[in-house]
Amino acid sequence: MQLSSLLPICRLLPQYDRAWLRPDLVAGITLAAYAIPVSLAYAALAGLPQIRQRAKAQADPRRVFCDLSNVPFVDVAGARMLLKLHEELSAREIEFKVVEAHGPVRDLLRAEGLEEKVGVISRFSSLAELMKDRDEMTKP
Repeated sequence: MQLSSLLPICRLLPQYDRAWLRPDLVAGITLAAYAIPVSLAYAALAGLPQIRQRAKAQADPRRVFCDLSNVPFVDVAGARMLLKLHEELSAREIEFKVVEAHGPVRDLLRAEGLEEKVGVISRFSSLAELMKDRDEMTKP
């Protein structure tokens, strides 16, 4: 097996102009310096760490709702974190629902397969509606 089949960049290196190296490095470092903190900040804004803490702190929660109505953007890392949260909660037999995800947020969550796990992610289902449904289900 050739090295170029394992590392496709090896085929491109002979054609690479060394004059591009410095600008490419600056661009890569700049993008990483921006993208990583932004992803972490959006996850924190979405309240994901608090959701985990609250779910673990309650003695026996049956449902956890994640309200994304004020979340303008979620990247792939955020979507995968929601998937992991769903798996953790499901293992404890806790239902996890995502509500009020709008536009690109909803589309990315669907593309990452979250909707297949947690059910329909609709921009129209609100936290208030789900709480009302929950209250009706728990009535004697």
